[in-house]
This record gives sequence, C-alpha cells and structure tokens, in this order.
Amino acid sequence: MEPFDGRVEREWIATWRGELEGRVAAGREAERRAAGARRAAREARAELSKARKRADELAGRTERLWRDIEAARDTVVPLGAPPLDRADLHHAWTALLAWRDEAEGRERAALESQEARIAETGRQARALWTSVVAQLTEHEVAVPERPAALGEAVSAAVAQAQAWLDRVKENRAAARELRERAEKEEERARVAKELAQCLRADAFERWLCTEALDLLVTAASETLRELSDGQYELALGARNEIEVIDHAEAGMRRNARTLSGGETFQAALALALALSDQVAGLSATAARSLDSLFLDEGFGSLDPATLDTVATTLERLAAGRDRMVGVVTHVPALADRIPVRFEVGRDAKGSHLSRTTA
Repeated sequence: MEPFDGRVEREWIATWRGELEGRVAAGREAERRAAGARRAAREARAELSKARKRADELAGRTERLWRDIEAARDTVVPLGAPPLDRADLHHAWTALLAWRDEAEGRERAALESQEARIAETGRQARALWTSVVAQLTEHEVAVPERPAALGEAVSAAVAQAQAWLDRVKENRAAARELRERAEKEEERARVAKELAQCLRADAFERWLCTEALDLLVTAASETLRELSDGQYELALGARNEIEVIDHAEAGMRRNARTLSGGETFQAALALALALSDQVAGLSATAARSLDSLFLDEGFGSLDPATLDTVATTLERLAAGRDRMVGVVTHVPALADRIPVRFEVGRDAKGSHLSRTTA
C-alpha cells in the first residue's frame, strides 16, 4: 500500500470545488433565466390580453363593416348587385366596388345612347315637320302657326279634297260612259268599214274562201288528232297554207309537206272527211250525211311501214264512225287486212267478181 499523498488530496479538493462552483453558477444562471422567463410570460400574458382586446375590437369593427357593406348592397340589389362572400371582407368590398364601376360605365353608355336617340328623334321630328309643311304648302293648305292646330287644318283640307274627289269621280263616270259609247260607235264604224271592204267582189270571195278553209282545217284537225293518237293537229298559216302542229316536238309548227307518206295520208284523209261533212251540210235534202267513203288506189308507192300506218288508220276510221269505207287497191298486204273484200279475177272466159270475208 502506497503512503497517502497530500498533494493528491489537494488536487481532488480543488477539482470538487471547481465543479461545485460551476454548479452554483449554473444554478444562479438558471434562476436568472427562470426570472426572465417569468417576466416574459407576464409580458406575453399582457400582450395576449391586449391582442384579445384588439381582436374583439377588430371583430366588432368587422361586423359593423359587414353591416355597412350589406346595407349598401341592399340598396342596389334591384340593379343587379352581386352576392357577397362572407369569408373575405376585402374581396367583398372590392367586388362590390368593381360592380359599381362597371354598372356606372353601362349606365353612362346607356345614357349617352339615349341622349343620342333623343337628339336623332328631334332631328327626325324637325325634318318631318319641314316635310309636312312643304307638302301642305304644295297642296295649297294653310300651315298654322301652332303645331297643335295642324290637325284641324288638315281635316278641313281633307274635307275640301273629298268634295273635289267626289266631283272628279262623277266627271270620270260621265267620261267613262261617253268613252264606252264612243268605243261602241267606233266598233260599229270598223265593222261597217270591214263589211264594205269584204263586200267588194274580189275581197268578199277571198274572205269567204278563207272562212271556209278555216272551218275545213278546224274540223280536219280534230279528226287528225284522233287518227294520230294526239300527236298532230292542223292549222292555217299566215298565207292560208296548211301547217301541221307536232305535239311530239313541243307543239312545233311546220308545213304539211314535211309529213311522211303515212302521215300525209292521215292528213289527207282527215281533210277528205271534213270536206265530206261540209258538203253534206250544204245538202238541201233530208239526208244530211255521207255514209260511204271510197279510196281509189294511191297505195302502191308506200313502203311497208307507211302502208301499215295507212291500214291501221283505215281500220280505226271504220271502227270509230258509222260509215262504210271502201278501198280500191292492188296491194295484197293492204287487201288482206280488209274484213269484207270483193275480188275481181280474170280467166279465159272473162272477168269474175267474188266476195271474200276475213
């Protein structure tokens, strides 16, 4: 065992003392900090109390401001004020002020437009008054000094004009009667003049022939329309030449000489029938119709298609009218289509007649 050393004891005591002094200083610092914290806490509680008081004041002021802004908005709700956002007072005020500025701009523009319309209306009214005055002056109507008396002046002028109009109507009725009488007399004079011209020897004969030819063509046109299934009609040209109206060509008029062989036969047959009716009408006897029609030859030069058209026309003619149609022909193709035939034959003994029925 080593002997006790006083030096070590002194070092130990010095070390312990330093630690103790450090702990005492730390305790004193902690007390100082605690005192500072208590002081800060007291100050914070005081500030908190002030803040709460300030917050209450601000809340009251905010509520008053909300009441003010809502009261202000209520006065302009009929004008279309927007709803308020209770979450943000500043935004609500800003939105309401922005709406106010926008509404003010619209109202100002509307006011300016209304003023412009009022000015334009005034200008039109002045122009209209000027036009009315000019028209009244033109029609010799006295223009009153007061616009309110204009109605009376116009009424008096209208009454006077109506009286004049009645007299004019009476005069026009009398003039119309005179004009009608003059037209009748002119018509009588024209007819008398035409009769005087027509009754001359050469003119009367020409007029009579024209009228007879027109009646003949009109009657033949109806027959040709039936024979051609509505395709052709006849008409007189400007120089009394016979023309054909072709409905298959949109009613085109052309000379009858342009018809084909079969079509020419149909037109000639129609004219012959019409002529026979007119001749029968001139008869003075009781029998005023021709019941028989004979066609003598004229078929040998026709081509097969035209010959078929001619035969069909004759068949339709015999079937559609109470009339006997006789055909004299040497064409077998046509003779074979006739129901009752009288054939003339010749041998060494002479000529023989035989009746054949199809």
